[in-house]
Amino acid sequence: MRAFLIANALLYVCAVGCASPRDQNGHMDNEVIDPQDDDEDSAESPTDDGTLVGGGGNSSDNADDNGGEGGYAAMGGQAGQAAPVGMDAGSMAGTAGMGGQAGKAPVEEILCTAQAGCEGFESHTTGSRPGTPWKDFETPGGTIVVDESRAFSGKRSVKILATAGDSRVVRMGHSGNGLLPADKLYARMMVWLDAAPQGNNLHWNWIRMGGDARGESGGKLHDVTVAPGGSSTGTSWTHYGGGASGGYQDCFVRGAQKLPTGRWACVEMMVNAQTDDVDIWIDGKHDDLTSVAGGATVPGIGACVPGHDFTMGRWLIPKINRLAFGFSMAHTLGASRTMWIDEVVVGGSRVGCPRRP
Repeated sequence: MRAFLIANALLYVCAVGCASPRDQNGHMDNEVIDPQDDDEDSAESPTDDGTLVGGGGNSSDNADDNGGEGGYAAMGGQAGQAAPVGMDAGSMAGTAGMGGQAGKAPVEEILCTAQAGCEGFESHTTGSRPGTPWKDFETPGGTIVVDESRAFSGKRSVKILATAGDSRVVRMGHSGNGLLPADKLYARMMVWLDAAPQGNNLHWNWIRMGGDARGESGGKLHDVTVAPGGSSTGTSWTHYGGGASGGYQDCFVRGAQKLPTGRWACVEMMVNAQTDDVDIWIDGKHDDLTSVAGGATVPGIGACVPGHDFTMGRWLIPKINRLAFGFSMAHTLGASRTMWIDEVVVGGSRVGCPRRP
């Protein structure tokens, strides 16, 4: 099939100037997009009138501010676009060649300028706390203000400062865009962390989803929170805990992935109360070790503090009725830390990471 397409492409090009087509395959291997068939769909393919569209983008081996390269142009078409920030591979279709129709990109750019339910903080007042949909500000250990010193897109983001000290909490609640309570909820944020929080036995989180787990636990647990973040080693960590009959549930999974600092990173979270699943992505890559499937953690990775496990190690996920972003520290933070948050999306499906504007 590939030889047939290329042969026909050469015949077509020579009729208008004998340009040399180049074949560039692109693959999107993350979970947002269904994989393309290698033999046909990902190759340069003709439109109905015989005009070729640009190929997909190259794969990007590391998750940084740039995604995969755009595909090469095909017979008068324009090159494919770059992949979204942090994604594992590019697969953006090129625009139309002569008389052809534009190829469709499998991932749209999801920036707050074009996405319902997305918060880019541009409408909020610099130097003040953000307004709706933000609420329930907790700042005993720092400050939360709209800021113009750093932004992923536009001019503004939210700056969250946690000062040194014990059990610092500096976070803000989110209304949930009308989705709460939810059996399944997704959250995404672009975040700039100045440096990894440090402290003796410190662990912390930057997104929190929670609800009442009495029904799921047979009355053993009360309010439960699932919260991804990090540990004092600078690696990923997800915590599961809350009130319980006779004590406090305190469980966790410790990952091996270093959390990005000193740059914009894409952090995503999903919880599913019906399947007891928790999924965490960092820069578009699934963090297998700190995710949970069917209430079970990866063997040898998850643990509960002795005397604080009322569910035999299972993570029973309640219907989500509260959501928050910002620092929540357990134990002592040795030195102040700052994060900036931008491009926050809360919804019922995954949107992935945006391209840098």
